[in-house]
Amino acid sequence: MKKKWIGLILVQIFILVGFGIWQWNQEQKEYVIDGSTLTSEIGVKTANGYWIDASSPDILEGNEWNEERQAFWFAKGTLPFVERGSYEVTINYNTDVEGNQIEVQTQAHPFLLTADPLLLSPQSNQMKTTIWLEYSLDNLEIRAFYKGDGTLEIGTISLRETRDKIGQDLIRILSLFLIIDGIILAKLYWKNHPSGTKEGRQQRWTILILTGTIVMLCLPLTNDSLISPNLQDLDYHLARIVGMKSALREGQFPIRIHSSLNWGFGYASPMFYPELFLYPSAILHAVGLPLMQSYKVFVILMNIMTVLISYWSIKRMFQSRYIGLLGSMMYCLAYYRLINVYLRAAVGEAMAMTFLPFIVYGLYRIYTMDTKEKSYRFVWIVPALGYSGLIQSHIISCEMIGVFTIIVCILLLRSTLEPKRFFALCKTAFTAIVLNLWFLLPMLQGMSSMGVPLYVMNKDINWIQSEGVNIWNLFHLFAVQLDQPKNYLGLGAVFTIIFFGFLIMAMIWNKKEKNTPYYRLGKWFFGLGTLALICTLKLFPWDLIREMGAIGEILTKFRLPSRYLLLATGFLTFLGCCVLLLILKRRPEWKKPIFILTAAASILCAAQFFDTLNVTSSVIQPYSGANQITADWKNVGWGGEYLPQAMDGVESIQPMRDWESQPAVVSYKKSGSQIVLHAANLSAEAVSVQMPLIYYLGYDAETADGQSISVYGGEQGILTVDIPAGFEGSIGIWHRGFWYWDVAVMISLVAWIGVGILIYRSKKNL
Repeated sequence: MKKKWIGLILVQIFILVGFGIWQWNQEQKEYVIDGSTLTSEIGVKTANGYWIDASSPDILEGNEWNEERQAFWFAKGTLPFVERGSYEVTINYNTDVEGNQIEVQTQAHPFLLTADPLLLSPQSNQMKTTIWLEYSLDNLEIRAFYKGDGTLEIGTISLRETRDKIGQDLIRILSLFLIIDGIILAKLYWKNHPSGTKEGRQQRWTILILTGTIVMLCLPLTNDSLISPNLQDLDYHLARIVGMKSALREGQFPIRIHSSLNWGFGYASPMFYPELFLYPSAILHAVGLPLMQSYKVFVILMNIMTVLISYWSIKRMFQSRYIGLLGSMMYCLAYYRLINVYLRAAVGEAMAMTFLPFIVYGLYRIYTMDTKEKSYRFVWIVPALGYSGLIQSHIISCEMIGVFTIIVCILLLRSTLEPKRFFALCKTAFTAIVLNLWFLLPMLQGMSSMGVPLYVMNKDINWIQSEGVNIWNLFHLFAVQLDQPKNYLGLGAVFTIIFFGFLIMAMIWNKKEKNTPYYRLGKWFFGLGTLALICTLKLFPWDLIREMGAIGEILTKFRLPSRYLLLATGFLTFLGCCVLLLILKRRPEWKKPIFILTAAASILCAAQFFDTLNVTSSVIQPYSGANQITADWKNVGWGGEYLPQAMDGVESIQPMRDWESQPAVVSYKKSGSQIVLHAANLSAEAVSVQMPLIYYLGYDAETADGQSISVYGGEQGILTVDIPAGFEGSIGIWHRGFWYWDVAVMISLVAWIGVGILIYRSKKNL
């Protein structure tokens, strides 16, 4: 059997390589629409194309108005035939206002084209975007829409084929191979676990239920577009994937600068916002998969990880496959988690929820396991992995869970101070830091050296009490309308029943019935969950805490008190597992009905949420995310996060500035975050020269013979170099980082290898 598998895999690799080489040798195509061939009913013909302003009679009379675009149809160019493939579209234009746009469309077969309207910015006179054609098309139209203000001139438009089609086809072939291999593996697994045995039946049902949960979670991704009204978060995360794609193509690894963002001036989001789990999507996007599909792959992988991690953690904690399955379904289909994934597009927070079960299970073992057991020496591994995943997901969630971890340690102070338990906690913290040293060191140094606080926002946002949730909204049973946070921020039906169910249980049960380990454990989860819920409320004195100086400022940096629903959801999931076990202890014959009712409740609540999400289209617009807001030249930096404090926001960037007109600058060539500057300073003093990059810690500059050149953040945080007196030659500028950053990467890599070996050797003791 092993030889057959090796043969099958080799054949698949041969097909992929052969197809890739054949495709690579195909000639790249190019199509050009000259400005003189454009057509327009309301524009004025110019030497470059067509021009228009608000004084046009047709505009004043409302002719050519497009209701969908809320703009006037202005000019059109048509290509009689375009072959299948991916194309970089370059638009040459001039405008002095925001809001004008370009749309690539086909009337006959719109479903074969992936392309969003491209917004034209007055900060540039040329913009590029990418479109994908599933099949060759006749009469591909490129239309310009004028919003009705200012001026707009459209010139030459060109389409140049990219290599993305090759990667996209290879990914499709690879996906087909994976499906075939998965079917074969499933058949083998089914054969090795016959239904004639109890264990075989349980294994089969486990696989079916876990697979069904994953499929249920991914149903919204079957739409042709992404659905989220909160485009602010979604755009930012899509922009991160675009930035990572460009950085990977430049050869950056690990990625520190998104060189293509902010009009090519760069953005150091990777230094401050973890994006380890976006790498698979970024790689897929870099090899040719459209952005929308790449993002969907990330969500699918996140759903799979959450289902498997929660199932494993809950099953191990309660020593029950039955409870593991129900707990995983409750947690993964939880109302707040679905809100994060599909409504808020808060993928960092959603990713943090993936690792919370690891942390809860890991701390549970540290505090409850007999320290004399041999396996106790491995007890730190699971929580260390949980905190590592948390660090690489969402810094704000890391802070919140860190605060609750400290609270638990204080409440269990006597156990915390036991030497072996305390040593296990120390090993957990130390391992998590070492595993993530490659990210933490640049982040902390960048914050202190660049004047970039932990979460750069207007300080008024720290007064967060008014953003809290009302008690009534907290116990919303179902999603009704998803247009305002107050309408959807809550626990949902399943966790509301669990919360009040345990409360009733505590009130009516006698002392003997309460004297069980699961009831005592349930009290802990009820208490922690209630504390997390209280933290979400408007009644909680966050503004008073904010006045407590530096500590208060740190504790209120997370902006939205509702984020504590993340912790509440996790704690109430484990509380629900305790409640189920307490009921089954009294009524073991209810095992099947309880499973059916709990699973049905979780599924129906999730289905109701998905249905509400889908039908409220007047509020929640489909968004394909292909090109519109995350095009390579789009500026990002909502709220000013991760921009040097010397900058007045992205508005201070000047992409159209003539950089070669500066003294001592002969010419320069820019590629991503790298610049080769040819300079000649014939004066007797050093000359300061700015280059089109935002300065971040780690940039370096050298002459061709290796002489170091001073580089720093000058006016408005723009990268500035000092050209020495009498210097004539070339200077290389690039983001190199520091030698100790590279050492940190190696330390983390060795640590991960070591932990991996320990996991393999001690997997039965985890």
